[in-house]
Amino acid sequence: MLHIYYRILSINKDEASLVVRFWSDSVSEEELMINPNAARTDVSLNLWEPTAPAEKIHDYILSHAPAEWLELKRKVRDRLVDTSLSQIQDWVGKVRDGVPIPVGSAPLKKPIVSSEVDLTHLLTEEAD
Repeated sequence: MLHIYYRILSINKDEASLVVRFWSDSVSEEELMINPNAARTDVSLNLWEPTAPAEKIHDYILSHAPAEWLELKRKVRDRLVDTSLSQIQDWVGKVRDGVPIPVGSAPLKKPIVSSEVDLTHLLTEEAD
């Protein structure tokens, strides 16, 4: 499981906002630096409940972590994971069309396995 770290870089009390930098156990803060003052994962967040307890703010910050992006960066480094996108290489430069899929129903999300029955179903489905 990916472990996320963050640092609050600044707080703007007039706007109830903060700037946060995220990194992970597999992609270091240093690797994400663009220049001495900015990293690829620096995010500005508004605190809609500025009087919330610190633990709720912690959870809110982590809910905005680019976890999937950091996990992708880990996969790109892993030589055992093919991230070449060879299955869509012939699409480069060609126009394609379609109907947008609503957020949260993306077909590329991994299914959650909650039991041995679910796992058996998924393995059977993969074999078909």
